[in-house]
Amino acid sequence: NVEMTDKAESLLYAAAREQLVDELILPSVKAGKLVVCDRYLDSSIAYQGYGRELGDCVRVINEYAVRGCIPDMTFLMKMDPKVGKERISESEQDRLEQEKLDFHRRVFDGYIEMEERFDRIIGIDAERSIDEISADIISHIERIIGENGRI
Repeated sequence: NVEMTDKAESLLYAAAREQLVDELILPSVKAGKLVVCDRYLDSSIAYQGYGRELGDCVRVINEYAVRGCIPDMTFLMKMDPKVGKERISESEQDRLEQEKLDFHRRVFDGYIEMEERFDRIIGIDAERSIDEISADIISHIERIIGENGRI
């Protein structure tokens, strides 16, 4: 997949996301279950929209793919892109992680812009210890559950 075009990459992620929504997420939500994803709509907007510089079309195709199934809460693990890139050995980097630092800075900037725009996105300082990060996330979840009686 080294020769994959940026648009093809974006469309493939949207297609995979639509399948996930159809097969797993929507049935789980309808059954009253809590769904946790480690990548979703915002990832495509950041990586393909900002990183690949494809713009707003990425949001449009992904909103079509998820059919209104938007997270109640999103945690954004914030870390300087250079630090994040250095944490993954070259042999373990996937195709996106192998991109140059400029790409990762555009992705990070995209995430920051979305965090400022959407209240559901909660920024977490990911340069701290795992215990500190976990405590921060748990605190946000407990606060939101306390306010709403549910997530």
